[in-house]
Amino acid sequence: EWAFVLEYVANGGNATRAYMAAHPAAAYASARTLAARLLAKVNVKNAVHRAAARAGRKRGIDADRVLAE
Repeated sequence: EWAFVLEYVANGGNATRAYMAAHPAAAYASARTLAARLLAKVNVKNAVHRAAARAGRKRGIDADRVLAE
């Protein structure tokens, strides 16, 4: 799940691509379904939010800056 989360945040939120990167043997149709199932899990959603916030902080992006732009 963590590999999926990292890929999801890195690619800008494409769940299917993230699943396929984390599980290269998965077929496209399976990846779509399984990625959706992963995103439905509360712990995965929370991990995505934490990872995205961490990535934003590393890039110097915060809520005030986003609202200002």
